[in-house]
Amino acid sequence: MNVAKKIILSLLGEHREGLFGLELVALSQGRLTRGHVYVHLGALEEDGLVESKLIESEHPGALPRPRYFITERGRHVPIDDADDDADGEAAFA
Repeated sequence: MNVAKKIILSLLGEHREGLFGLELVALSQGRLTRGHVYVHLGALEEDGLVESKLIESEHPGALPRPRYFITERGRHVPIDDADDDADGEAAFA
C-alpha cells in the first residue's frame, strides 16, 4: 500500500466522524494533494477499506458531498512503512 493511502487511513482512523476529501488534504499538512486524494479514496473504497456517504449541503442548490469513513476492515490494515509500493512517492506530486 502506498504512503498516500496510509495517510488517508490514518487520518480517517483519527476522525471517526468522517472527513470530506478537502479536509483530508488540509489535515495531511501538505502530504496529500487535491489531484490525488480522490483517486486514492476511490481505490480504498473499492478495496472495502473506506466508505462514503453523501451529505446534503446546508446551502440551497448545492450538490451533496461525499464524506469518507474508515471501515472496520480498514481499521485492521497495518500502517507501517515496511510494505510501501514503489508508487508511494508519486502521491506527493
